[in-house]
Amino acid sequence: MAQYKALGEASGYIMRLKGEKMEFIKYGKVQGTEDKAVLEERMKAYKKDQKRIKQLRAIFHKYKPAMEHEAFQKFLQEKFGVELSFHVGEGKRKRMATRYRSCQ
Repeated sequence: MAQYKALGEASGYIMRLKGEKMEFIKYGKVQGTEDKAVLEERMKAYKKDQKRIKQLRAIFHKYKPAMEHEAFQKFLQEKFGVELSFHVGEGKRKRMATRYRSCQ
């Protein structure tokens, strides 16, 4: 649930768990709600796109070694329309990419 919350916040929402519902807040107003159980079920049902993963790995291996982190993020967004979001877990020092979203 923490990664889901981080993705919503990266898109400009405040994500608040109120009881058994997740509230999506933007511009100071609740824009929508969803049952926590529904969100958890969607996360369990998610299937990775293996073809897209292979494509992104090839891009990473080709371009990442030559660039600093921020430059690489900007390059991916401008050249490939890919937005990286990172989630840092409690007690973890490493950043983990949690989403690759096509911005096109």
